[in-house]
Amino acid sequence: MSEASKANVTSLNRPWVIKTVLITLVLWAFGCWAIYDAVSLYPDRGRAYAEKLELEYLRTLESSGSFRTASTADPVAELDRLEARQSPSDIELRRLEWFKALKLVGDLEPANTTFDDPRDRFEALDAAWAGKGNPKPLAVYDIPSQWAILIVCWAIAAYMTLRFVMVAVRKYRWDPETKALTLPDKSVLTPGDLDDVDKRKWDKFIVFLKVKPDHDRHGGKELKVDLYQHAKLEPWVLEMEAAAFPDRAAEAAAEAKAAEAEQDAGEPETDTPASEEDTGDPTPPTS
Repeated sequence: MSEASKANVTSLNRPWVIKTVLITLVLWAFGCWAIYDAVSLYPDRGRAYAEKLELEYLRTLESSGSFRTASTADPVAELDRLEARQSPSDIELRRLEWFKALKLVGDLEPANTTFDDPRDRFEALDAAWAGKGNPKPLAVYDIPSQWAILIVCWAIAAYMTLRFVMVAVRKYRWDPETKALTLPDKSVLTPGDLDDVDKRKWDKFIVFLKVKPDHDRHGGKELKVDLYQHAKLEPWVLEMEAAAFPDRAAEAAAEAKAAEAEQDAGEPETDTPASEEDTGDPTPPTS
C-alpha cells in the first residue's frame, strides 16, 4: 500500500489505544491478584487462625486434664452437633470455633482433628506461637468474594480485549476527490447521501450520520460513528458535512470570525508610561 493510500485509511487513535490497553491490563492484573488472595493469602491466614484456635482448644483440655477427648473422627457431624447445642461447655465452644475456622478454608477433615499424641501437639503449637500475636479471622465472604472479583474483572477484560480487536479490524477509507467515505462494511457514503450530520453527542466524540432514504444499503438509517476510536475520521466527517451543507460551513466560519473579533476587542490596551530612568530625564535632586 502506497503512502498516499495509507493516509486515506483510518488507524487506531493513540489516546483511545492507551486508555483501553491500560484499563484492560489493570483488570487482568486485578483478576490475578484476586486469584492469589483466594488460593493463597486468605487460606493461609485462615489456617493460621484455625491453628491458633486449635492451640486454645488444646490448652483448655490441658487445663482440665481431658486430653483423651481431644480427637474427633467425624468433624463434620461433630460440627453439626455443636452448632445445634443450646448450652455448650467451654471445651465444646473452643472445639466449635476451631472447627468453624477449619471449615472456612476447606480443612474440616479427620486428618486435621485427630491426634496421635495430643500433648505433643499442644507443646509444639505452644512453642510455635510463643510471642506471636493473634491472626485476623476470616469472614465467611472473604474467599468467595475474591472469586467473584476474579469473574467480574476477567469478564470485563475479555470483553474489552474482544472489543479492541473488533475496532482494530474496522477501517474507514476516504476519497479526497469525491469526499466519499467507505465504511467498514464496504458501503460508500458521499455528501449527497447525507440527510443530516447530528452532533448531539459531539462532546463525547460521537456523531450520527443520517442517511437519505434512497441509499442502496443504509437508506433511512442513522449511523453512529465513534470518532475517538479512529484517527483521521473526524476531519473527514467535517469535510463531508461542509460539502453536504455549505450553509452550515459558512455560518460556522462567520461565528468563529465573530468570536475571534470579540475576543480581540475585549483585550485591554496597556500603555505603560516610560519611567524616568527609561526616558533618560531623571528628576534632579532638590537641594
